[in-house]
Amino acid sequence: MPFPWGRGRDSLFVQNRSAARAEPWTEEEVAEAIAAIHGAIELLDTRFVAPNTQHNFSHLADQGSHGVLIVGRGVTEWRDFTPTTLPMTMLVNGEKKYDQTGGNSAGDPLRLLTWLANHAVERGRPLRAGDVVTTGSTMGTLFLEDPAQICVSFEGLFPVETRLGAPFRF
Repeated sequence: MPFPWGRGRDSLFVQNRSAARAEPWTEEEVAEAIAAIHGAIELLDTRFVAPNTQHNFSHLADQGSHGVLIVGRGVTEWRDFTPTTLPMTMLVNGEKKYDQTGGNSAGDPLRLLTWLANHAVERGRPLRAGDVVTTGSTMGTLFLEDPAQICVSFEGLFPVETRLGAPFRF
């Protein structure tokens, strides 16, 4: 059984101010509230025997199979980055597993973040200064059988690295 699994994340945002207000946020206003962007690696984990074997609501209850988010150093001068065209790579034990440009199937992360800011306000739980928001996978899911050294790089951002040990098996 494959364990652990991970995916590259793009444009992880850290807010520098709170988002509570009556009128909807615009993309420009949300952009002004971003303190930094970071590359990240998400390690997935699930209580189920295999991923994507249960109803979607069951996966939601399982925290969307989220295990760990490994966040790289941030870049505060991020306005020149275009996540939808940003070159990125993932190396596993030095072997290139992903080498692509863009990749978030939901499109522009700033659009997603603007939707989230407004959605959260409507529900009485606005984003707050210091909140960390991840806006989706850019590289899909990679299943690993053995211990691995993983390095995810997004052009212009600091690389993110982690080492995974042997999986625990019952």
